[in-house]
Amino acid sequence: MAPRNLDHRIYRGGNVGPGLVCIFRLVERACALTERRIPALLDTLAATYAEAGDFARGISAGDEAPIHARSSGDNDAVKLSENILATLRENLPYRQELD
Repeated sequence: MAPRNLDHRIYRGGNVGPGLVCIFRLVERACALTERRIPALLDTLAATYAEAGDFARGISAGDEAPIHARSSGDNDAVKLSENILATLRENLPYRQELD
């Protein structure tokens, strides 16, 4: 579930719009349905928190991703998760350029 303060900030003129709140809800639900075991979903959740400026929650969610990636032997996912975490630890949102 999206953090309550995100819903509240939409109506108070904060930088979080309804689209981001919708993404939170969808990603949180997907993480719950998969028992928080899919690294890509955890990375997405972490990046979404960071986009809203909540880096502590982003890092907390993102810390789980490389653990699951390692256990499945997915080195590319480990590398991506670690890159996302490094960016969030600098208090920057993670953004990836599209090819």
